[in-house]
Amino acid sequence: MSMRSFTFLGTGTSVGVPMIGCDCKVCTSDNPRNHRFRCAGLIKLPNGNILIDTPPELRLQLLRAKVGAIHSVLFTHYHADHLHGLDDLRPIQHLLGQPVPLYCAEDVEDRIRSAFSYAFETVKPGKSKTYVPKLSLVITQLKPKQAYLTHLCHDMDHDEVESRLPKGVNLAYDGLTFEF
Repeated sequence: MSMRSFTFLGTGTSVGVPMIGCDCKVCTSDNPRNHRFRCAGLIKLPNGNILIDTPPELRLQLLRAKVGAIHSVLFTHYHADHLHGLDDLRPIQHLLGQPVPLYCAEDVEDRIRSAFSYAFETVKPGKSKTYVPKLSLVITQLKPKQAYLTHLCHDMDHDEVESRLPKGVNLAYDGLTFEF
């Protein structure tokens, strides 16, 4: 790829294509070009990568395009399909060791600050947010027959963590189905 390039990370509408519940010709097509993530673009320049918008499936888009760094983000407008993947930039910010600059109109900034207020909080180095103590309290008080834990981060090996959990508490996994 050249030193300057643009990649369409997503070219679909706010609902993506195929659309849930639709059986039209395009939504049922086997043609991969008819399978469209929500809109986003990537400008690669010699001095860094500029991301245009952060749709809900941004993580999948960046992994598919093998993008490891984002140096700034440009938001076109404040609709959910252009903002709600913003949280997927946290690992990139962590790897770069600094905030990723965001460029947008004032009304877009207001929406970002409202929807992602936690992103503007300062967490001291070495500290992280954990929900496990509160969850343990809920499990001991409610005493469910079975509890599944979610919100699992990348450094939690499923089998290793699950081997240390008490009886009736398990880690959930993508695709797990249970009947009740």
